[in-house]
Amino acid sequence: MEATDDSALNLYIARSYAYIGHLLLSRGDLAIEKVTDKEPSIFLQSSFRKLIKDPWICFQEALEKGPEDTHVLNRFGKSLRNFANFKTKENNEKIKYLCEAYNYLSKSITKLPHSNWFAYVTRMRTSKDLAAVLDQINDNDFDSLIGRNDNDLAILGRERDSESWLLKARQDGVKCFNSKATEPDLGTLAKICQMLAKYPDVKKYGPQYVKKKEYIHEAIHYLNYALEMGGILGCISDRDFRIGRSIIDNIIDAVEHSCKIIFVITEDFIESRWCDYEVNPSTCCDVG
Repeated sequence: MEATDDSALNLYIARSYAYIGHLLLSRGDLAIEKVTDKEPSIFLQSSFRKLIKDPWICFQEALEKGPEDTHVLNRFGKSLRNFANFKTKENNEKIKYLCEAYNYLSKSITKLPHSNWFAYVTRMRTSKDLAAVLDQINDNDFDSLIGRNDNDLAILGRERDSESWLLKARQDGVKCFNSKATEPDLGTLAKICQMLAKYPDVKKYGPQYVKKKEYIHEAIHYLNYALEMGGILGCISDRDFRIGRSIIDNIIDAVEHSCKIIFVITEDFIESRWCDYEVNPSTCCDVG
């Protein structure tokens, strides 16, 4: 019984260290500015001031006491990602921290492959970030990165392939969608699909840059679900058109019961006679 109590205490301490480290890395500057002699006694302790000045100590303690705990691994992974995005300027350093974040999140997912929504979401965003930074560095910088004797960077492989990281991000995003996705998660997943559809022209806009239309359709699908989660119900023909009614009647009924109508104009849309039927009644109806 005593061993069990010690184990539970160590786990509690490990998670506390991880949470404190996450907060200090996010708001450490504010903590340092506000510490005065009038603060509660804990802020005046030299041990706590040491943590404020070097939040990484928190994660060292957390990993020592709970190296296999998914909460600790997830907090560390998210903190590393945040640090890469908001505290570093050099792309090489960003990549190092993002790779480290990816590794800790992957370890958490290996330990708990199901119901580990936090890890999947954070790893999706981390992979997307890695793809973006890899697009920004040149071949010489990449060669110097993979030339380091650093285990965290081994996941990069030998080629600067940002598309593979977008595919990994999409894979994690789909798992989130099938379990516990939120509106922001689905928005990120839709953005990833849009980037895959246009790759390598991810920063250019227009139908001429789309190479894989299936990803655009997938992006619209996720955006529609995100809107519905926010209380805006969309109409999807494959799902919402009533069987047995004509397509024209279904289109008119959908238009009449819609408060807003959005047309995504593409070449296929213009050439489709059914889309023409959608445009005509919607422009004639008094839609609120």
